[in-house]
Amino acid sequence: MAASGQEVTPEMCFQGFGGLQFRFDAYDRYNEFFRNDSSLISITAGIYTGPENIEEYVRFGGTTNPMVGLADGYHQPGLRGIVNGTCEILLFTNSWYEFLPGAARGGKMNATLMSLIEYDAIENYMKNFILYLPPAWMDGIFAQYAGTDRTRDFVCRTMRDSCPDVWEANEEVFSQATVAMEGRAADQDLIPCKSLLRDMPHVEGANLYVDGDSQGCRALHSVYASTNSDHCPHMSFVPIKDVNGKIKCQESAGLSTSDYFTQEDLDKFDAFVQESSFRVDYPSGARLFDMEEMTEEEILGFYGDVALGEIETEIEVDASSAKIGMSGFALAVLVSFLL
Repeated sequence: MAASGQEVTPEMCFQGFGGLQFRFDAYDRYNEFFRNDSSLISITAGIYTGPENIEEYVRFGGTTNPMVGLADGYHQPGLRGIVNGTCEILLFTNSWYEFLPGAARGGKMNATLMSLIEYDAIENYMKNFILYLPPAWMDGIFAQYAGTDRTRDFVCRTMRDSCPDVWEANEEVFSQATVAMEGRAADQDLIPCKSLLRDMPHVEGANLYVDGDSQGCRALHSVYASTNSDHCPHMSFVPIKDVNGKIKCQESAGLSTSDYFTQEDLDKFDAFVQESSFRVDYPSGARLFDMEEMTEEEILGFYGDVALGEIETEIEVDASSAKIGMSGFALAVLVSFLL
C-alpha cells in the first residue's frame, strides 16, 4: 500500500488494484474491497452503499440467485486517469450465465458490460464501482429469462410467504381480481398479484431501468427479500416506505450513462464488444442461446380459460395512507438497512 501524501502514479494504480485481487464472487473479502461509504452505482438499478449492500446486489447475478445456475467471466482493465489522487480504472467484462428453469426460463447468455472503478491507491480500497449494463444485457435478463410467468410466480410467492405484512397491505388492490378468479386454479390468491405484474413493463426507458414501477424491479428485490426482509416493501404495488424511509420500485431515479462515462469510454467499450464478437452479437454485446422452448401459456400465464390481464384489477387505493401506515410497521419490524 502506498504511503499517505504520496503522489499517485499509474504504476501504483495497477499494482495496487492488481494486488487487491478483486473478484465479484469473493464475497468473504468485500470488507477489504469496499468501505462503509463505498457505493456500487448501477445506472439501471440504483445505488447500493456499504459492503453488505454491494454484496447483496452482486449476488443477484450469481448462483445464490435461484434463477442462476452458472455465472462467470473475464475482465480487461485499463487506466482512464488519476483524478485528485484517485485511480479511475475502466473494466471491460465478458460474462456468461446459465439460467435455471423454475424461477426463470432455462437457457444461456453471453454478455459484455463496462465498469468504472474509483480506486484509492493510498488506502487500498474501491471508493465507487460504477456499472454500465447495456440494453441487450438488461433485456436478456429481465425480459427474456426473468420475463415469464415463472418469475412472476416467484415474486408473488415471495411477497405472500416471506412478506405477509406487505401482502396484507396490498389486499385491497388484489380484492376485485380475487373474487373474479375464485376457484379457477390452485394458489388462486397469487393470480391478482401476477396479473398486476404482467400488466407492467419488464423494464423502463431507453436504458431499460429496473429501479422503477416495473416487473424487473420487483424480480430484483424479490430475490433480495427471499433472504432479507428489509426488501419486502420494495415489491409492493402500493408505495410503502422501507426501514430507511425510502420507497422503491415506484419511480426510477433515471441515472444517466453520460454522468459517469465519456464518449471515449463508450467507444472503447464498443471496440471491446467487436473484439468479443466470436461469443456475443455485435453491436448489441449479448447472445442468448439454448433457450428453453415455452408455450404462450407458460410465458404469459393462463389459468383455466381466463388469461391474466383480462380481469379488471385497477381500483382506487389511498397510497398516501398506505405509506404512513406501513412506514411505522417497517421501522418497528424490519432490520436496519444501509441503503
